[in-house]
Amino acid sequence: MNISSWFQILLANMNIYFAFILCFLPMHGVVRFAMKKIWFIGSIVIIVYVCACSAVILYTGIPANYMLFPFLPIFFLLYRKTLHTNIYKALTVFLVVISIFCFETLYTDIFAARMHLGVHYTDYAWGSSIFSIFVCAGFLALLWIPASHQMRWLVENYNIFSLWQAGLVWPLIFTAVTVFIIPKNYQSLEEDRYFHIYLLIVTLLLFCMLYVYILLYQSAKSSYEIAALERRNHFLGFQSKQYEALTEYIAASARMRHDFRHQIAAIQKMAENGDLDALKHYLSQYQASMIPPYVSLCENPAVNAVASHYNDSCRNNEINISWALHLPRELPMPEPEYCVMLGNLVENAIDACRTLPKTERKISVISHMPTSSILILIVENSHHSVIRKDKNRIISSKHDSKAIGLVSVQETVEMYHGNLRINYDENHFCVDILLNF
Repeated sequence: MNISSWFQILLANMNIYFAFILCFLPMHGVVRFAMKKIWFIGSIVIIVYVCACSAVILYTGIPANYMLFPFLPIFFLLYRKTLHTNIYKALTVFLVVISIFCFETLYTDIFAARMHLGVHYTDYAWGSSIFSIFVCAGFLALLWIPASHQMRWLVENYNIFSLWQAGLVWPLIFTAVTVFIIPKNYQSLEEDRYFHIYLLIVTLLLFCMLYVYILLYQSAKSSYEIAALERRNHFLGFQSKQYEALTEYIAASARMRHDFRHQIAAIQKMAENGDLDALKHYLSQYQASMIPPYVSLCENPAVNAVASHYNDSCRNNEINISWALHLPRELPMPEPEYCVMLGNLVENAIDACRTLPKTERKISVISHMPTSSILILIVENSHHSVIRKDKNRIISSKHDSKAIGLVSVQETVEMYHGNLRINYDENHFCVDILLNF
């Protein structure tokens, strides 16, 4: 084996290690294992692959891309195994990194053609190999902060998976275009005119790709902020209604305290006269006129507001609902996210109960934290409807598409590395959620 040639090829193919680093920068918050372990094992896997790949390329002359592309699915499966996130997020990040490092190959080919380091893009030289390392290091330095901050925020917070699926198209397009325009023969770039045109096209394509990714990020963040604002306004509406109800209760209690001395006077007069029947009748009427006691369903104000809203809704629909919300005043997760989850499940339960006879309308809501890092939520309701499923997804009884409420709940559960179980029979439907923090 020609060690010098083998090492040149090995150095040129070390771009995969820089891509490996960039793939994990946005994923620090969703990894299954310690990052030190991932770096160590990943480095060993990549070194073994690059060494073996370089030897095969040296002996057979096979282009590096022909060696790499068959291994990409294997690398993605290994990558996916290390992450605790949705497959579409992992695949999007993986493809975006591939599309970015395709430009490293183009710029290395441009440099090799200009410096007359070979004839074909499969030719290797010390100059082009070292240049490739510098370009990879430059890309990594340039993208380190966006990947570890903006992209990481997107991975950890943006959970509209339909848009993640749609976002897969762009890196695939840019990767296909860059592979298509790789110069097969450097002689085509020897003329200054063609060289400059090609360099301009590659650079414009790179900026176009980065601009598209920035637009997608800004669009996702704007939609996230709008949705978060709508959720906050929604819960502020619940809290406003609860505040009004509490204010009315306080005012009514003050009126009762003010009038109580008159009630005592009337009771005392009937007692002095010995009119027991009149006294009983008066006390019965007075008891019926008393305002019901104010009920607090949860110590957390936001959760209590949402629960009170749906408690009133159940009372208006003559649904028997029981609450056991033993939660702390401060939740280990953003209150809107928990309230959306609770609201979606209880709303679905109410919709299911409305179709039942009044005597059979029952809902049970239980939520507590057995430890500071585990939160449990269980919502069970009676039902008589037919449960329809499509690929393990519940189909909404209101329309023929997937139950949006349950999809939203599932996304929140996945974000907090939890589990969601749905159990049902012909009379009962139960959603059991466990979140880990």
